[in-house]
Amino acid sequence: MKLPAKFRLRYASKLFASHLLAVFLISGSVGTFFYVRAMDNLMRSLRSRLQNSAALLSQSIDARELEPVRSAGDMNLPAYTAALDTMRRIRRTNPDIAFLYVMRLEGKRIVFVVDSD
Repeated sequence: MKLPAKFRLRYASKLFASHLLAVFLISGSVGTFFYVRAMDNLMRSLRSRLQNSAALLSQSIDARELEPVRSAGDMNLPAYTAALDTMRRIRRTNPDIAFLYVMRLEGKRIVFVVDSD
């Protein structure tokens, strides 16, 4: 069955449409590839910066000084307030850090000792 003349595409139109589709597919594939690679590099860079910040922060706070902090009543101990001030100062100066806290392993539980919020 032949299509009516007004529905038939010329060979040049078919060739143009197929090349246009190929260009869109290739552009989309290449763009997606570079987007995924850029996001991966960005996340790797951010993770590295945060690990470096955590390493620097761990040098600023002595965990042995926080050993007496065991309950909410210990929040007015000098060691707690000094650690909290240090953590808040570091968090304000580094925009990559959203949360800072010190945790301790007690038996099989992990408990928060100091939270910058």
